[in-house]
Amino acid sequence: MQARSTTPTGPERLSGAERAAVVAEITGRPLAFRVVTEEQLRAGLTKAGVPAGAVNTIVGIQESFAAGAFDIVTGDVERFSGRPPKPLRDVLAGALKSPSA
Repeated sequence: MQARSTTPTGPERLSGAERAAVVAEITGRPLAFRVVTEEQLRAGLTKAGVPAGAVNTIVGIQESFAAGAFDIVTGDVERFSGRPPKPLRDVLAGALKSPSA
């Protein structure tokens, strides 16, 4: 029997811009989402002193994100926990809410 890989996801697909908007709404602070080119990403990581092998790995992961490889919704969280996944908004609201709010 072949093992099935699992990909725990939330209950909805959200773009980077949508995720940034959720964070901005919860924190009450502006947060921009910006797409950078591969060259910009490589240059920034290299300038920050990230080793070349790690730069290549990070760029590869980002390429997968851009290609939609992680733009999925699975039932894995519920299948393994017995509970439906929480929306990102709910998870972040508990973690990012301003203590003065």
